[in-house]
Amino acid sequence: MVHRLAERDESVRLQAATIFVYLLERTKSVKGINTLPSRIMITMAVGCLVAAAPVKGAASAIAGTSTPAAQDTVAHGNRGDDIGLPSAADILQDAFNYGKQVGRRHEKSMSDELAQMAGGDSPVRSFDAGAGGSQSTRYFFGLLDHRSKLAKGFFPGTFLAANVAAQREVAMTWYHFETGHQQLDLFYNEFKWGMDQWTVELQAPYQHEHVSFPDAAPGEPTSRNFDGMANFAIIMRAPIYQYVSKHDSIDYSLVPGLEIDPPSGSTVSTGTVISPRIMQAIGLGNHLSIMTSLGMSFLTGPHQGGEKDLTWDTVPGYNIYHRNLPIPGISDITPVFEIVGSDPLSGSNVGQQSISTIFGLEINPEPKWGYLTPYLGIGAGPALTSAARHSGDWVLSAYVAFALP
Repeated sequence: MVHRLAERDESVRLQAATIFVYLLERTKSVKGINTLPSRIMITMAVGCLVAAAPVKGAASAIAGTSTPAAQDTVAHGNRGDDIGLPSAADILQDAFNYGKQVGRRHEKSMSDELAQMAGGDSPVRSFDAGAGGSQSTRYFFGLLDHRSKLAKGFFPGTFLAANVAAQREVAMTWYHFETGHQQLDLFYNEFKWGMDQWTVELQAPYQHEHVSFPDAAPGEPTSRNFDGMANFAIIMRAPIYQYVSKHDSIDYSLVPGLEIDPPSGSTVSTGTVISPRIMQAIGLGNHLSIMTSLGMSFLTGPHQGGEKDLTWDTVPGYNIYHRNLPIPGISDITPVFEIVGSDPLSGSNVGQQSISTIFGLEINPEPKWGYLTPYLGIGAGPALTSAARHSGDWVLSAYVAFALP
């Protein structure tokens, strides 16, 4: 029955695969059938019963076909109603809610598996019942697309570069810069929230800097610490245009953003920094992602007020799913390479370009604890120019984050 439904329409095939994977996941915890062959048999049996109920969400898609059996299903229903079985649409909604509960960051591997089982080779497009064609997936005056991967965990987190992806999470990020006789540690506490594909991010970083004075005169201190809250950060971003190809092989988002960094009032805080930027997120196939940003940074305040910098970065990443690299307990990993630069446009540092790089890895464990399952990132890289080495010859960074409902 599931197989016959799947042949009627692509959307119905995708829903049937969703039911199968959902039931397969849920039978993991059922005592006595937790082996894979038993779970598949039980899932197929229950899937047939579910398919016997009317697929409400796909009724419009089936009605548009010329298959007599499909039209008969829409016109007369079937015996599923007589015995009180739940509809497939209800099961699909439950499956969708379950997917949200285990965390946004694991959707990229799950959607890829669903697409394969549904007979396709690209991530799941949408759970919307009306998403039957390219026109129905467009919204916001036709500029955005529900199929976009921007808010589905496909794009990895970043270290030094601007974050482009839409996110809902709490995160803690640590940076360590070191050069000569100076060591700088930054501890970022981050909260990210949004609806649909827009994101508002709040950051409260704490700074610890240790400076050594090896040539200090006798009786003078040989080192000094500078501690305090650095500038706060308020970041807003939302896509204004998206393009998704027919088979989801190309996924493009144009995302403007604005960052405002007000001073905290501590001794290590600077004046207010305002940074508008334009960002791009590009997904190519099921694995490769590229994020870029270009912006301006304006520093205000009594000390260095009026300074302007041109900032830019590029971040390619490659998602490796569990089926590609079956590491126990790991859903997927994403190697990333970041190159980040700034060019002063005013002040005494004009012409001193700063370029840094970082090689990183994002690790997403299997969502065994729902929202309590963290995902992790670690990276390190050298400064490439003398201006960048003023902050540190190299940087080490790590983060831990938890998805929010």
